[in-house]
Amino acid sequence: MPNTTPIPWTDVTWNPTRGCSAAAPGCHYCYATRYAHRFSGPGQPYEGLVTSTPTSHPRWTGNVQLLPTRLLQPLHWRKPRRIFICSLSDLFHQGVPDTFIRDVCRTITLTPHHTYQLLTKRPERAQALFRNQQWLDGLELDADISTHARLVWPLPNLWLGASASTQHDLNHIIPPLLNAPATIRFISFEPLLGPVDTDTRPCPHGCADQAPDRSGPDRGKPPYCGVDGCDMETPGRIPFTLERIHWVIAGGESGGTANRALVKPCPRLRWDTHARGRDPSITCDHCHDTRWIPKTEALAWVSSLRDQCTTAGIPFFFKGWGGPTQQAAGDLLDGQQYHELPTQVSRRYETVTDV
Repeated sequence: MPNTTPIPWTDVTWNPTRGCSAAAPGCHYCYATRYAHRFSGPGQPYEGLVTSTPTSHPRWTGNVQLLPTRLLQPLHWRKPRRIFICSLSDLFHQGVPDTFIRDVCRTITLTPHHTYQLLTKRPERAQALFRNQQWLDGLELDADISTHARLVWPLPNLWLGASASTQHDLNHIIPPLLNAPATIRFISFEPLLGPVDTDTRPCPHGCADQAPDRSGPDRGKPPYCGVDGCDMETPGRIPFTLERIHWVIAGGESGGTANRALVKPCPRLRWDTHARGRDPSITCDHCHDTRWIPKTEALAWVSSLRDQCTTAGIPFFFKGWGGPTQQAAGDLLDGQQYHELPTQVSRRYETVTDV
């Protein structure tokens, strides 16, 4: 039986690997480490893969286990499904061999009735592999594939996504994600930890990394090269569009610290509770009895991201505000649920050019 999941933007999960290691600030309170820690005792599946102390959150040890017996699981699932690959790890972790990633792609090729969602914090490795002709030749010449299916690259039923929590993360993942051949590319801002601007990206000539001018009219500003919009108006950055991104997911952190959360306790609930003692039909019109409300700045971050997607015509999926649990404050934004999914992708997106 497939592994059902509470993740609302997928149908089932498929985990042919176990274990990971932190790659960005968003990993600090990873839900997967909490799950793995429950099964990390002697003789249990995650033994040696996660560690913790009484005063710290569970952490990955960096070790990875390959589970080759799970590689063919999706072949037994007849009903078409959206399948989240490696929901508790990262297929492009340095501990996963290139050949094993090719085995996963073999299964994807042999099951065209499924749609696979592959999310990583390491898109640079996805770019390197998916554009490596020797690696692709090994996939194309595989006996199983030549017998059962015709290889089409990029795989039409594979969605490739990268995770970002901050503007710094986004600046890092955009170039390799756009350069990796994929039918559908998506970005997951989970957990969202700050405002993100998808209208510009760092200048590829590294202007933003250079020391600012110490004199003259541009004193204190990063140098600019004058190429592709890197000018005095936006020094060190160039215009960017979500045109080649086909889907955006966002959500708050669950189980982390209060300063990283997108929500805060409802300040009016106790007064409404007092009133409810006189009239049980009264509910809190501020938090609707969830006990949590979005922080002012968090509401601005999520609203801005939604508006950027709307302007670019990109489907936007808001998973929830997070908090003590993922759904502590629900998943409504301005009174509306955003559960949009990508549908049809134009053929022009299949052409890969360097960015």
